[in-house]
Amino acid sequence: MLKKLGFMVIFGAALAFNCYAGDFFANVEPQQVPLGETVKLELSYNGDDAGRLQPDFSGLRNDFTIYATSNSMQSNYTNGVFQQKRIWKLTLMPKREGVLTIPAISAGNYQTSPVEVEVLPSGSAVVQPQKNATSAAAGTNNPQAAANAQSSDFWAELAVESKTPYVEQELNGTIYIYDRKGIQFRSEPYFDDTDDWDIKRVGNAEISEKNGQKVIRFNYAFFPKKSGSLTIPVARMEGVYLSYEETPISSSIGGLFRMFDANFDMSGLLGVQKPVVLQTKPMTINVKPIPENYGKDWWLPATALKLSAKWIDERPVFKVGEAVTREISLIASGVSENQLPELEFKETSAWKQYPEKPRFTTATHGNEFISEAVTRVVYIPQRGSEQIIPEIRLKWYNLKDDKMEMAVIPAEKMYVAGPVSDVAQPAAIPATEAQKTPAAVVDKSAPKIAEKVANTATDKWLLLAIIIGAFLAGILFNYLFLRNKNANAKEVSASDNLHLIENNLKNKDYRALRDNLIVWGQKRYNDEFINNLNVLADKVNVQEFREQMAVLNGILYAGHTDTLDDKTILQCLKSKRVNETEKKRAPLPELYK
Repeated sequence: MLKKLGFMVIFGAALAFNCYAGDFFANVEPQQVPLGETVKLELSYNGDDAGRLQPDFSGLRNDFTIYATSNSMQSNYTNGVFQQKRIWKLTLMPKREGVLTIPAISAGNYQTSPVEVEVLPSGSAVVQPQKNATSAAAGTNNPQAAANAQSSDFWAELAVESKTPYVEQELNGTIYIYDRKGIQFRSEPYFDDTDDWDIKRVGNAEISEKNGQKVIRFNYAFFPKKSGSLTIPVARMEGVYLSYEETPISSSIGGLFRMFDANFDMSGLLGVQKPVVLQTKPMTINVKPIPENYGKDWWLPATALKLSAKWIDERPVFKVGEAVTREISLIASGVSENQLPELEFKETSAWKQYPEKPRFTTATHGNEFISEAVTRVVYIPQRGSEQIIPEIRLKWYNLKDDKMEMAVIPAEKMYVAGPVSDVAQPAAIPATEAQKTPAAVVDKSAPKIAEKVANTATDKWLLLAIIIGAFLAGILFNYLFLRNKNANAKEVSASDNLHLIENNLKNKDYRALRDNLIVWGQKRYNDEFINNLNVLADKVNVQEFREQMAVLNGILYAGHTDTLDDKTILQCLKSKRVNETEKKRAPLPELYK
């Protein structure tokens, strides 16, 4: 009796073990794959507690990117025993080359065994004998057919023109994408780490096709930021392609046709999207430093450079205190716009110089960048006679000839109309008849007049009275006649200039506005030394006008984007003109303000 009872206990324990015990397995396919392509990981569990299990996939993320997961479960009774089978399917993208280990994956009390995957370099050929096309080709005597069957369907590579550029020199490179699968790309190439490089796209992608293979070209300009051994970072492109491998649905439909002895293969009819990441290999470049003899000037390596200047007015007239504008153009090949320097303008007592912020533009010629910086400079002469505008010099490095060069805008000698300062005595300029002053004529003729009067008059006091009377009469005549004439001329010219100022404000032509405001002030106040907006603001002496002139200075010389108050400016100018006119005509002084 005891023996029988013991046997029943042992049998019950074995039965319980069979009901709750489970098998947990991992399988990966393929076990050899090029970098950038995916593998399939399948986990299967057999046991009656499959519905409660949830595997832990966190250990996969060290070496793999998880693109997709799915799971399914089957349940059945066999000979009175309840059985469950659950399957998890994952699509994994390896992150690096080499032999990678899919670690043991835990689910409840169960754990799979580790599985290894060999990841080949991107674009490597993989022999897959399980595929019919590959096996058939490999079994032939045609080496080319076998090679085509074993070669990779897509890969990427980078090619550069030189591996020894100077620091900040443009290095042209091309990324080639080779594709036989019809990849639908989701992004343009992007680079992992660009701390040591300034990378710019050149032009649009170029696509060609030959013998069923598509080739995509992306041109880039690489500018190394420092010297030494640098690595051009990996470039990646993400996309998907249709895989026509046998899927569960195609297998089921194919099985249905086989039941009716129909020779119909569904494996190539239905496809699934498979992700792919193409990437280039890192490339090491030896970057040369700035040559020692270049000095501490702004480093500017270029294949060609042109420095030129032109006056905005074709034939400008230079007058003391009046602004004239010149445009300086710097064009360099093989240079990005952020490499162009801001030019330096030497200080001189003969000229006030106000350079504006440069305007940059960039274009491409072939695979080479061409950048231009245009700087407008306002020159205001400070004294008359012959004056020299200083030369402009720019050092640069000629990459074609591998030598340092100097671009120069020569100094220009200009004649400036206006008073000559005592600070410098320029070379004398012969005066024309038109330039001789009335005072000089009076001085030469005065002795002759006095001599004639002395010969005909016997009383020296009478002679003195005649001379004094004539002199006072001349002064009175000039005052009464010329005062009205000058006042009317100033009033008309100031009014005409005010009309120009209104148009400048309307068209937002701030450079012309500045020039016309200065001219208005010189004519309005008969003061040729009003040569900038600050002096004009002091002359007008209205706080609102002073604030608007500060805004205009900021727009012209500091790159500000503030907005001028057109109404305030015009009101200040008009009220100033009207008030002054009324003061001249008013018979009585103003009593109240």
